[in-house]
Formats: sequence, C-alpha cells, structure tokens
Amino acid sequence: MGRWVLRRSDIGGESDRPTIMVTNDDGIDAPGLQALVRVLVSTNRYRVWVCAPDSEKSAVSHSITWRHPLSAKRIDINGATAFAVSGTPADCTSLGISKALFSSEPDLVLSGINMGSNCGYHIVYSGTVAGAREAFFNGLPSVSISYDWVGGTSSINDFTLAAEACLPLISSILVEIKNKTFPQKCFLNVDLPTNVLNNKGYKLTKQGKSIVKMGWKQVSSDAQGAQMLSTMTMESNSVASNPEDNSVSQEQLLFKREVRGGHVEEGETDYCYLKQGYITVTTLGALSHADNDSHTFFKEWLPMVADRTSPSALKKCTVAYRIVNGQFEGHWKSQVENEGDVNNVNNLIRDLSEVRLAQGEDQWKYVVDITSPFTVGTLRKKLDQLLYPNRVLTWFRWNKVSPSKVNCFIWRAIQKKIPSVVTLRNRGVDIEHDNCGACINEIECSDDILISCHFACEVRKQVFKWCGIQQNFASVTDLLSFAANWGRCPKKQKIFISICHGLIWNLWKNRNNRMFNKVFINPTLSSGTVKSLVFFWLKCRGKGGICSQNE
Repeated sequence: MGRWVLRRSDIGGESDRPTIMVTNDDGIDAPGLQALVRVLVSTNRYRVWVCAPDSEKSAVSHSITWRHPLSAKRIDINGATAFAVSGTPADCTSLGISKALFSSEPDLVLSGINMGSNCGYHIVYSGTVAGAREAFFNGLPSVSISYDWVGGTSSINDFTLAAEACLPLISSILVEIKNKTFPQKCFLNVDLPTNVLNNKGYKLTKQGKSIVKMGWKQVSSDAQGAQMLSTMTMESNSVASNPEDNSVSQEQLLFKREVRGGHVEEGETDYCYLKQGYITVTTLGALSHADNDSHTFFKEWLPMVADRTSPSALKKCTVAYRIVNGQFEGHWKSQVENEGDVNNVNNLIRDLSEVRLAQGEDQWKYVVDITSPFTVGTLRKKLDQLLYPNRVLTWFRWNKVSPSKVNCFIWRAIQKKIPSVVTLRNRGVDIEHDNCGACINEIECSDDILISCHFACEVRKQVFKWCGIQQNFASVTDLLSFAANWGRCPKKQKIFISICHGLIWNLWKNRNNRMFNKVFINPTLSSGTVKSLVFFWLKCRGKGGICSQNE
C-alpha cells in the first residue's frame, strides 16, 4: 500500500505549518467555505490557501474547462491567501495545486463545506467531491466535506459547528501524512448530520446506492427553474408564470428538473448512518469505492479519533448559576451523563457556595500561599519546589526571545537529561565510544559538552569577550544562575540570557555535527554563529529596540 509524503514550504517562519488548500462548488462566498477557512485560521496551526469558484458550480461533477482560459482574482479572506476562479471545482483544485498560482503544493486539500449532503450515487454528480477527487488524481491527500442542510432547521452557524467537528479528523490526517502512513489509494468523503452539535461521533461507512429520482417538466419561462442546493436536495425557487402566457415557442422548448421520489438503500451505508446522526467517513477511489486495504486502514484508524469533536459541544454547561445576595446559586441546566460528572458538578457547587464577594478590587486567593494574591511566578516557584525539592530552579525563567525548543533544551540541560553518553548509558543504552568528540580525553556529559570542554570554553570566551564579561563556570547551572542575576537593566539582562541560550544551543548543534556528520567547526566561526543567531531571535521575537547587531 502506497504512502503519502508530507510536503513543507520553506517560506519565512511558516515552514513548520502544514499547508491546507480549500475549494468547494458553492462558490468562494459560500458560508460553508467561509466557516471552514475561519476555523482553520483560528487554530493558528495551518497555512491556509483558498482556490474556489467565483460563483456557484453545484452538481457540475468532474467537468473541466478546456476551450478558454480561466481568470483568477485575489480575494480578501482574513488569515488566508485566496483566489476566486472562473472555473469548476476540478479546475480550481487543478490550478491551486499546479504551482502556477501558489508557490508550492499543499499538504492537504479540503473541498467544502457543501450546503447539503453528498451520499450514495449523488457522489457522482457532486462538484464538492470532484474537487477532492482532482487532488487525489494528482497524488495529493484530500477530503470532501458536506453538511446535511435542511431548510427551516439548519442555520448558517451550523457550518461553524461542522468545521469544528472536522478539526480532530483533519489534525489526525495530517499526522498520518507526516508519518507517511496515510493510504495513497483513496481520498475521504465526510458528511455531517443536520444536528451536528449532538452528533454521535465518527462512523466509517461505504458508499451506498441512495439517489433522488429526477424528472422533467415543461415550463414556459426560464424563471420557473429550480435552485439546486446540493446533489441531494432541490428547492423550488420559481416565479409564478402569467396564466395567459402558456404558449411555448416551436423553436425552443423549456424544461426544468423536479423531484419524483427517491431510493434509499438500507444497511451500513453512508446515507443511513448520516440520518442516524453520525459523522460519516467514506473511503473513495477514482471509481467511487476505495480498495479494501484503504478501507481496512481507516477501520482501525478512525476509532482513535475523538468521538466527541465539536469544541462548541464541549462548552455546553451542565450547571447554570447566578449570584443571589452575594452568593452563588446553581441549578441543573441539562442532564449529566454519568456519576463522575455528577460528583464533579456537586463539588463545584459546594466550592462556589463558600465564595464571598468583596467590595474592593478583585483578587485571586489560593492554597499555595493564602497570604498573597495569585501570581504565575509564585505558582511556578511552588511547582518547582514540589517537583524538584533538592534542586534550585528559582532562577530559571522561560525566555520569550528564545524559541520554545531552545527553552525546553535548556531546561533539560539543567536536569542533566540531554542525550549525552553518560545519560544514555544510565538509561541502559550501549554506547561504543564515551569520550567527548571535541576534547577526546573527557567522558561526555552535559556539563562537559556545554561548559568544560576546551571547545566550549573557547567559544564562550569569545562570545563573552564580545559582551565584556570574564567569568568561568563549572556547570550549566552556574552559567544560567550568573545570567539570571547579571546586571541591573532588565532589558540588557534579557539580552544576555538570550545570548547564553544561543551559546548553549549552538554548542549542542556543533556536538551533533561532529558526532553524526563528521563536521568540525572552529571556535571563531561558532562564536560568530551565536551572535548572528541571537540577533535574529531579538530582531524577530523581541519587542523592538534592537537596531543593529553591534548594538
């Protein structure tokens, strides 16, 4: 079974975000697409592109434009790069992934959210499904998404709930793509039930044979046509014709479609499970049904995705409360599901009943230190004392200028948990050589790599000379403790801490280059790299005030 490979863009600071391209058949202004893009952008996890038809193209199936060029107009959609295209959904997908419009291929293509379900034989008619199928034809993973819109019951807000319900599925798919375990021989068709807020979870299904039977009726005016909401539903939007105008031209006859019943297949099919309230996930191939291997993969994979998906659903309260005479008074708002929830709610009500509202300024009091207001600093200090009673960590601060991975590495270095030879041997890993790759004579440990090794000493000496500091250190703890208490200017202190972080991070990268790539860098070049790296951090992540590297 083939595997997908996750593609990444190398543009700017977004290279660590997967790219999702969105298309549809309802048009770029459709509420389903707008809701999906808005929810994707709000997660701040993805780079979002939009390439969608400039007008409604429902039920055009997999038709493509061949005889004339397409126009693509830049559209303003907050947080996304968007183009409205004068083509079909298949055209939009083809153009969007071709690198003619965007700089690279997306990692995942989403088509939807369609206004109306796409199940059974109607998948063949669907432009939404065709948008995903076109990506599949070109070797890209894709998903078509449809919401079972019911006139008079559904509302525009349901599209947001539908998009939120798809987030765990989208996130899990991207993980499989990154791990190269996503099946290559299929794409997915997802349908969300009308009551999406109270959906029953995901259900892997097979394409059924449900279909709405269509007929034709002769009309006298083109205003008597029907409005197609989806491939599963039609709404009459006709204008009453003049009773006296019943004559039909002999040269031109007009006909309109009309629904004349339908066929619904019973059993474990997409349409049946959708009507039962499930979010149906159907594997499709080029000719509708996917191969057995793909279906087997998703049969094992789908249960691992969270059943209850919508963040809006999770916000549904089980208790409503109000303040009466300065106290909280609560009552049941909806039925809880199990005994554990009942106990949690009762405990919450009990705690709230002991709250007294003061007349002065609002403050938090908490059990860590009931004598002082709540602060993040005191809570962090208490956690450090509980987790590491024998170690002094009160001077360690998360440095916002340094990237998160650098802060995490610094914390691990303090705990002596970086994967040095000594650490790995303590974990039972058999290491052939135990000497430091730079000084040869010393056994490699965290303090040796980052502090006492002659290479580390020389790099630190040159960097600190640049800072006007002369100081020797015995361990990473000594270095960072010195940095945390150095100077009186908070701004300069933060810069110096960033320099120490950059120094430690650069020494670790040099160690890995020596060990794995057999690349040896001289101390002068390494110290210059530290300066450039920290300057880049300050320039991009700091709050201004740094004008040049010399400053």
